[in-house]
Amino acid sequence: MGAGLLTQQAFSIKNVRYTMALELPLRFLGLAWLLHLASRLSPLVKWLLVGCVVLVFCLLDWQTFRLWIDLNGYDPVSADLLRMRKIVP
Repeated sequence: MGAGLLTQQAFSIKNVRYTMALELPLRFLGLAWLLHLASRLSPLVKWLLVGCVVLVFCLLDWQTFRLWIDLNGYDPVSADLLRMRKIVP
């Protein structure tokens, strides 16, 4: 479902705020793909690997949230996100 939504809307997305509706389905798609890739591992190793990857993504989300708070961002537009990450001046 997430891949279908992304494929359907990928050509019309010009601003990052319009991808917010795709975030949750894409996260589920990524988690399902990770579980599929780790299915050959033992259950303990599989769940440790998946847990570590999910923890890294949670930390990245927290870092982005803190960035918004520290820089008083209020609108997730592409230009502001790129400027906050110091990708563009």
